[in-house]
Amino acid sequence: MEEQVNSETMKFCGLLKEVYSELGFNEISVKFSDRPDIRAGSDEVWNRAERALFDAVEKTGLSYELNSGEGAFYGPKLEFILKDAIAKEVRLVDQNGNMVGVVAIEQALESAQNVDLDLVEIVPDWTPPVCKILDYSKQKYDAKKKASEAKKKQKILTIKRLS
Repeated sequence: MEEQVNSETMKFCGLLKEVYSELGFNEISVKFSDRPDIRAGSDEVWNRAERALFDAVEKTGLSYELNSGEGAFYGPKLEFILKDAIAKEVRLVDQNGNMVGVVAIEQALESAQNVDLDLVEIVPDWTPPVCKILDYSKQKYDAKKKASEAKKKQKILTIKRLS
């Protein structure tokens, strides 16, 4: 049974990487927590358990950091950490088109609420993403109006074929 710890941990880590990847989480790190000061079991058993978990994590290629002394009283543990998918900061453009700069998402939301407007992400691919304070419903209305006007102004050309 003890011999299976390494292989089962490797299988689990591989499965976890696969599942997280399918869900869009590609940045996974591991905290390897080793023996605490107060613990059950002999040092010999702890050495084998720590080595088995540590080797499994290294073989899976996951990045890891040592979380010294934070293991459970009964054994070492692995904590899987996912990078937060939601931006914590945004590059903010105010309602007048002025660049405010990089601010915390909470501050950007508060700024939009203070002027009773919406916070809209306009360039999501930038780091941090660019958000603008604006009246979203008015923007949608204006875009629809422009499209309607453009449609009215368009000329339809029909080509008839002589047979």
